[in-house]
Amino acid sequence: MQQNYFEFQVEREAKYTAVNVSPHPSATASASNLVQVVIDTAAVPDLVTFKVLATADTGLIRASVAAARRWRFTPAMIGSRKVCQLFQTPVER
Repeated sequence: MQQNYFEFQVEREAKYTAVNVSPHPSATASASNLVQVVIDTAAVPDLVTFKVLATADTGLIRASVAAARRWRFTPAMIGSRKVCQLFQTPVER
C-alpha cells in the first residue's frame, strides 16, 4: 500500500490538466462545493477515495463523481519519484 501525501509534503503538487470535462476542479468555485480524492502515481483519481466534503448543490455530487473518472493530472513528485497525493478542490459546472 502506497502512502498518500498532502500537498505540503510533496515537492511538486499534482496539477489538474485542463480537459473539457464538467464539473471540473476550480480555483474560483465556491468552497461550499468541495471534494477530495487521491491522485495516484499514474496521475489518475482513485475513485475509491472520492469524498464530498461540502456541497450546496446536491445535483453536483453525482456529476462530480462521473466527471472525476475523466479528470487527468500531472503526478505529484518527491524528488524524481511519483507519489500519491490527497487532492482537495472546489468543483464547478
